[in-house]
Amino acid sequence: MKCFSVFTAISVVFLSLFSRVEGVALSKQELWDNQMNVVVLGEDGNPLSAIIKEAHTACTLMDVPLAGGRTDGDYPLFRFVFESQTKIQIAERVNVLYQDQEAERKNLEATYPDFFSTEGWWDQPAAQLWNAINNEIDELTVEYEIEDLRLQKSVLALLEAFYQNHYTTYDRVLVFDGDNLQSVGAKNQYLRDQEQRDLKHEEYVQEIQAFTTFLKAQFFASTN
Repeated sequence: MKCFSVFTAISVVFLSLFSRVEGVALSKQELWDNQMNVVVLGEDGNPLSAIIKEAHTACTLMDVPLAGGRTDGDYPLFRFVFESQTKIQIAERVNVLYQDQEAERKNLEATYPDFFSTEGWWDQPAAQLWNAINNEIDELTVEYEIEDLRLQKSVLALLEAFYQNHYTTYDRVLVFDGDNLQSVGAKNQYLRDQEQRDLKHEEYVQEIQAFTTFLKAQFFASTN
């Protein structure tokens, strides 16, 4: 995840500066070519495959956080990483609260032996601080999920636009689970024999290729 963020940040800054050399903005094709030349590593430490690299380039230029993905193996997919300052701040606050909660747990157990084994302990006055911390954690968790959904809208909007004019079988339709984007039937690959797995793998890669082609077209058609 961190590798993706660093590469994306560097490439975007580089393109932003380079596109203003002598006051002349780069064309979309030049922006595309420059971004395609940026080396981005996948989770396995190797450069992204050709299809995923094209999708990554289009998404980077459209500010959609595609981290990578794969076209090999039984489960071809795109992988997204959604980061924002709001999510970072919430995560940091929740981490502090968990530490406070653990400290309060130890305090209660030291003061009231078997406190958490007592029926209805959460209604006891001594549990007031514990409950307050727990409630704040719950509230922040909801805020985190709302922010995550807000960030995911960019992917969902692209999927909706893609399938307005792209028709395929249900098994091949790309679905988004909040992190990964892959065909509906990919989760059933382990149930198939090798011949069927190979056949379905080809179909799922074709769907990823179709979506990649769409992403590239979206970038070149955009007015930004």
